[in-house]
Amino acid sequence: MAEIICSTSANTLSEPFCDEIIKTLTFPKDQTLRNTWIDRTGRSEFTPNDDHHVCSEHFLDGKKTYLNNIPTHDQTPNLLDQRTVLAELSKNTNQINIAIEVDKVNEVQSTQQQKNVKLIEENIQDRLQRLEDELANLKEKHQYERDTTSLKANHSQLTVIKALRYSL
Repeated sequence: MAEIICSTSANTLSEPFCDEIIKTLTFPKDQTLRNTWIDRTGRSEFTPNDDHHVCSEHFLDGKKTYLNNIPTHDQTPNLLDQRTVLAELSKNTNQINIAIEVDKVNEVQSTQQQKNVKLIEENIQDRLQRLEDELANLKEKHQYERDTTSLKANHSQLTVIKALRYSL
């Protein structure tokens, strides 16, 4: 039984799951081209045999040609696309379960985004509080320096006045 090699999954799929939606392509005999295909599947340690195939979803226009017979990363379906394709291919898959799974993925992503926003907001509030505290300290320090300068000026004036009194 042939196995379909997909760079988006660590698992292989059995050929009976495929029908007209996805074609499978055998690995080329030319070793250089074969190595390129292996690299593009993201499995550098993989050694395909005659029973291994690559899914047509990984080729421009869904097929290999003489000019373009190398799988592309651009054609690699993402996780949700892969789940959707598998749902269409499997006659036993319940579409409602797939929709619920996609909703759960979206909910988890939304929850994570909300947590990230909350963390960012908390970090901004903490930073703002630290800056306000620093500003208050600087104002207090500046007032102290002004008071000290004023006292020094007053002390100098008193010293001059005392000196004038003693000289009279």
